[in-house]
Amino acid sequence: MTINQKAPVVQTKEIINNAERAKVLEVPTEIKNWSNWNAKIKYSNIKVEPKAGLHFTWKTIESKIKPEIHTFNQNSVPGWKGKSFGAKAIHNWYLKSTENGTRVSV
Repeated sequence: MTINQKAPVVQTKEIINNAERAKVLEVPTEIKNWSNWNAKIKYSNIKVEPKAGLHFTWKTIESKIKPEIHTFNQNSVPGWKGKSFGAKAIHNWYLKSTENGTRVSV
């Protein structure tokens, strides 16, 4: 995973989930259900199946975001880019199988 350490804001999080990678992959790829597992997301709206180049909307407690999916395929989690709080934002999920389950890094 490469992160632009010169970006004005850099944030990373990581967790080990005891589920298999394929099961963990279902959670972030179901964009319309993001508010079911993230209390800070009021809603997420996508009208068609996710794919690279598609725009969708989601709203947090603080702002509405209309990002573009830059990465999406059957074996990888979506990554998006857009503006958040007036700044350019890039968000990517990375999944790695481990002996204890799946490492999820964002």
